[in-house]
Amino acid sequence: MYIKLPDNFSYIVKGRRYAVVENDTLYIFAIGNISWEKMVYEMSYEIHGSNTCKYCGRKNCKDMTLDHKFAISQGGVSIPDNLVPVCQKCNIRKSYMNYEQYKKYLSKSQNQREVYKEGIDKEIEQIRYEKGFNLPKNWITMMDISEIISRDATEGYKTLKKYKKVQRFIKAYGNAPRPIIISKNNFLLQGNSLYLAEKDSGFKYVPTVKCENVIVDS
Repeated sequence: MYIKLPDNFSYIVKGRRYAVVENDTLYIFAIGNISWEKMVYEMSYEIHGSNTCKYCGRKNCKDMTLDHKFAISQGGVSIPDNLVPVCQKCNIRKSYMNYEQYKKYLSKSQNQREVYKEGIDKEIEQIRYEKGFNLPKNWITMMDISEIISRDATEGYKTLKKYKKVQRFIKAYGNAPRPIIISKNNFLLQGNSLYLAEKDSGFKYVPTVKCENVIVDS
């Protein structure tokens, strides 16, 4: 997929430029030295601004944060297409719901809301068994795991909490909890623990969000 990018953007940390947007493409110069999450959050504020809550419309919120429209707990990934600035009140009330679920939740009476959330819980559990996560189909590209270029695993990575959490999910549901994010030239941008757990679990093909307008300098 082609992810949303700000028109003019440079990712600079301590005076060094690590990435730049040129001709609608994000070029990353040192992927091993930056946090994809932090860079994407910065890009998302550049795209959407940080003055108005996208859910309730409040302006000049002092407690503004970024929310995953497709929730992390349902497999939501950190790309600008999935991040919008919202106030803390809306972020807390939306909780683990996706944006469409949240809109339906708000349309219901107070007495109906808890019943509705119970239905969402059951739906989430069913989706985990069926496909692992709930994201738009056009975001997902199935990739041969051997074609993904990842940073070398650190010694003892199997003891890391993120790795163990993914392994528990895979053992329980037989699916990946979310897709890996990769660049056009197949460099892993986010999801190293997920990649390692899938590899150790014998996955040949894995779901990815392949960012066609992101290129890592190899």
